[in-house]
Amino acid sequence: MARSHRFEAAAAVRSMAVAVVVLCALSADWVAGQSSSPSAAAVDVVRLKSGRTIRGAIWQRTPNGGLTLVVRRAWLERTAPDWARQIADDNRRQQQRAWEEARDRLDQLLAAEGLGPRLNFFWREERDRLQKLLALPPAESEFFWLDVDAKALARVTPADQTRQRIALWAWSEHVADVETRDAAELARQLKQAGVSVDAPPPDLSDRLPARPQSEWEWQARLALLEYTFHKPFDLQGSGDLVFAVGGGEAAPLGAVLPRVLEQQLQTLLGDLADTPAHKPERGWLPSAIRAAEQAGVRGFRVTRVEVSLEPPRSTVTSQFVGRIAPNRWVTLWQGTEVADAATPRPAHETRMRNDRQVKGALEALQGLGLADEGALQQALRVGAATMAAQQAVDEQFFRFRDRLARRVDGPPLLVAP
Repeated sequence: MARSHRFEAAAAVRSMAVAVVVLCALSADWVAGQSSSPSAAAVDVVRLKSGRTIRGAIWQRTPNGGLTLVVRRAWLERTAPDWARQIADDNRRQQQRAWEEARDRLDQLLAAEGLGPRLNFFWREERDRLQKLLALPPAESEFFWLDVDAKALARVTPADQTRQRIALWAWSEHVADVETRDAAELARQLKQAGVSVDAPPPDLSDRLPARPQSEWEWQARLALLEYTFHKPFDLQGSGDLVFAVGGGEAAPLGAVLPRVLEQQLQTLLGDLADTPAHKPERGWLPSAIRAAEQAGVRGFRVTRVEVSLEPPRSTVTSQFVGRIAPNRWVTLWQGTEVADAATPRPAHETRMRNDRQVKGALEALQGLGLADEGALQQALRVGAATMAAQQAVDEQFFRFRDRLARRVDGPPLLVAP
């Protein structure tokens, strides 16, 4: 029994030190269907009951089981010229409608009370851009959108993610015959050209025509644009506890440490006992939404950390949540990064040791005899892992934000309430 108490006491000490450092590491001011197995082809292959075969990239599966695909114009014109002309006409009509609807929505926003000079400037610039596009003859896009009804599908053979990424890079580099060549062959050609197919896939959205946006998609885009150009609202935390941060302010350590410590201690004791601690399912979301509503924002980003000592690691999950209708909030983006806390990160650890908030908190724990140097070093390792994971997940989010916040007419933003 005495040994069990010693284990629990040691876990409590480690938990306290880890909770202190993780909270500081997370602070905002430290951060700048119907298918077969995948094929060897780089593209997704869709066979229709009519006998036609489509080679491209599946963008989404519709609620009724259909598909929306991205298809290269040159390939479709070569393999099915009559069909390509029909698809081209449909894409032009859809783009015209998309631009007109976006322009009219911007007129409504500009007529209402402004949301700040940066956002209003963006609205005006986008409105003028759309008006100019509508006055010009439509340009030919490199890719088509192609919608297929569920009842028309015979067989869907998707490429795996690695092959899909190779196809995107090949299209980006204007490689010939991407649709009919083996992924390994394309990868070799790209490598010879100095292209790393392991890098994040390129954004080809500028080579696609605009598509009309539903009201939910438009509201989701407004949430992201408001966050980007007017009022970013960020929350951070652990478990079911999240708190607002921003303006270069550090996490409110004294206010939240007891609750975070309790949650982390439950997790760590669960690790020692080899029994999983209770993890609430999205228990943080209602309080995060209330905070966003009180702040008067359409969207927010929440970043949460979970730590484990066996094995030592830090998992950082970040989400962007937007309001698409009254009382309806949905996750528009999510990213997760896991960092090994056993790996030394001297630069991050030194930075934390010298940080005023971390230094003061850890010195207080040492002064009370609650943590020895070994426990503090372990806490710093976990904190450094948290920083590394957060920086990686930030890069994911910035790619999402920068791609979606360039213009109001695209790229399409998938909304799945």
